[in-house]
Amino acid sequence: MSTDPLIGKQFGSYELKELLGRGGMAAVYLGYQASIDRSVAVKVLPAELLADPHFLTRFLNEARTLARLTHPSILPLYDFGEAHGMPYIVMPLMTRGTLADRLQAGSLSLDETVRIITAVAQALDFANKQGILHRDIKPNNILFDQHDNPYLADFGIAKATESSTSLTGTGIIGTPDYMSPEQARGDPLDHRSDLYSLGVVAYQCLTGHQLFRATTPMGVIFKHVSEAPRPLRDLRPDLPEAVDRAVLKALSKTPADRYASASDFARALSRAAAEALATPPSVGTAVHEEAPTEAMPEVGDRSWSTSSVAPEPTSTVRRPTLSGAAGAASASAFSLPAGPAAPAKSGPNWLLIGGGAAVAAALCCGLIFVGLPALGLLTAGGATATPAVQALFQDDFESPLDSWSPFDDGEVSRSFEAGQYVFRSSKTNWFSWDTSPEPLSNVRVEVTARSTGAEDASFGLMCAYQDGDNYYYAGIDVNGYYAIIRTQAGEDFFLTDASNQQWLISDAIATGAESYQLALECGGGDLVLSVDGTVIASVQDDTFDAGQVGLFLSTFEQPDAEVWFDDFIAVAR
Repeated sequence: MSTDPLIGKQFGSYELKELLGRGGMAAVYLGYQASIDRSVAVKVLPAELLADPHFLTRFLNEARTLARLTHPSILPLYDFGEAHGMPYIVMPLMTRGTLADRLQAGSLSLDETVRIITAVAQALDFANKQGILHRDIKPNNILFDQHDNPYLADFGIAKATESSTSLTGTGIIGTPDYMSPEQARGDPLDHRSDLYSLGVVAYQCLTGHQLFRATTPMGVIFKHVSEAPRPLRDLRPDLPEAVDRAVLKALSKTPADRYASASDFARALSRAAAEALATPPSVGTAVHEEAPTEAMPEVGDRSWSTSSVAPEPTSTVRRPTLSGAAGAASASAFSLPAGPAAPAKSGPNWLLIGGGAAVAAALCCGLIFVGLPALGLLTAGGATATPAVQALFQDDFESPLDSWSPFDDGEVSRSFEAGQYVFRSSKTNWFSWDTSPEPLSNVRVEVTARSTGAEDASFGLMCAYQDGDNYYYAGIDVNGYYAIIRTQAGEDFFLTDASNQQWLISDAIATGAESYQLALECGGGDLVLSVDGTVIASVQDDTFDAGQVGLFLSTFEQPDAEVWFDDFIAVAR
């Protein structure tokens, strides 16, 4: 029987079941919310620390900070309250441990490192746009949910007594092993300090070694300030030189010599990782060729700020959730919580001229983001690069294949015009799609898309299409929203936001771009969505395997949507 006096106590609507861990300023418990049969993590500030106002201030600051941050890679706040004289924070239960747990077994693979660093980088950049610095990036603060998605935790908390390598009484906040030189000196900090710490985490992921070791915390701090990092390839010779350069730039002693943002670092690391695939393949090995570097935009080439398009946290759900299919010829898709009717789905149609009836067949496929870099088959101008492997299916729509199903009922249409496949819809809340005929597995699909109509219309790619009620699809809109969705038995599930079932926004998607290069990887339980060569989202789901691939257009509240698709290609992953 546990001797912890809080086990079995009620904190709000949560019963504390088990102590999960204890740090220098808080204890974390397994909590159970009986009203909705949900297990959660409950962080409690122990009574013995309440006498110190600094601990209480930091604890309250964490709750306030999390309340401001709504992002798919930031551990969200479920609830906050006080019970038995102690404040507590309620968060999702992360069932697959921390990055620190994984690193106990040694280094990670290059693609897994890219996956984790990309997610954390996007979280950091989002927080920076809200004026928040983390100040304690480290493997213990990167957690994984049951789907293996990484989350950044403990925003706004200075964990001065969290571990034996944390400092107290020095005025320096952070963990020495991951502390930037300017943080170690007590200088003013900006987002590039967190970027340095993320670089330290990447170094450890790829080499299995901490960046610096010393007999005392102060010795580690001194090395961050004055000692050059050991090249990664000294410890792991199989890494590409470009990966070594990317990480070492993030670890520059001077902030101005680092990347401009954490996402810039993640993109550089993703591009560098492509060199791992540059070795000539053995017989039967499929290789994706990376698009030229100039096709990968840097921050300065586009508006990355979300200040003009990002909603307030309470308005994050601009897009409604998806409901199930309504029938063969049309299916209900996006239903507002309280508003217009859900959009209907319009798939490939063959007009039976004699009877005048339309028989609908569906197609679709969803994608989610994985860890490998986006190795584009398309160049910046949208032209198809010569693939290193045989295309499984390809159509530039100049002389379109007869496997597609053009359609026009006066309100919704799909037609071939000027060497492109054009989807139009004057209906609101409507979903129109078309697919290729042959089922494919373990596939990467790419297309160039140009939206010239309603701004809230989404468009994208489908995969693993089984029938009109079962498939994956992944899409974006011109305002930077994205989602990877699984439709199963007519019900839609947001794989990119399993908790809230919402469309999410990414500053890595250029707003109002003339065109977008979309890619969807689908197979082996992985779904990866990339836009313009950058991985936007990666998820894991093995509900479907082989299936058809295709294209879709979905409208919402604005009519007159129009998207032009070009250079559609599917290759083996």
